[in-house]
Amino acid sequence: MTQSPIKKSSGMTMIEILVSMAIMLLLILVTVLLTNPAELQARGRDEKRLSDIAVLDRAINEYNLDNASYPDAVDTTRYSNALPLNNTGPYENPADGWIDINLTAYVTRLPTDPLNDNTYRYTYRHGAFGYVLNAVLEEETDFMLNDGGNSNSFYELGNDLTIL
Repeated sequence: MTQSPIKKSSGMTMIEILVSMAIMLLLILVTVLLTNPAELQARGRDEKRLSDIAVLDRAINEYNLDNASYPDAVDTTRYSNALPLNNTGPYENPADGWIDINLTAYVTRLPTDPLNDNTYRYTYRHGAFGYVLNAVLEEETDFMLNDGGNSNSFYELGNDLTIL
């Protein structure tokens, strides 16, 4: 009578586990380096900025059509990170926001920059015959270079891009 060999059930050895972990870490590292999450977040913030500036542009133009003037005081620069005197906010409130006029008929909320600090903020100013909105972009710098404005440091939108 012949005996059959006994089959041993074998698991993974420590070496196999370490090699598997090293391969997974390498794949994760390559993925992070290729996708660059910080750049993706900056691009997302830039997309929001471009969208917000377009919303503000539409609201300002509609206000001008209804009132034959631009919102807020002439030749006064407004910043999205600073409330005008006597405005209690919040910043996004279109009645008491960073543009000193009630815009509730034109926007449900007054957009502010995703970071809204002294570098990344929206700027608005109007003169007697035109206005400009500015935003600083982090990644989409081609928009700042090709917007037709007088500054390559800002994305400018409006009908008088030389005011600021």
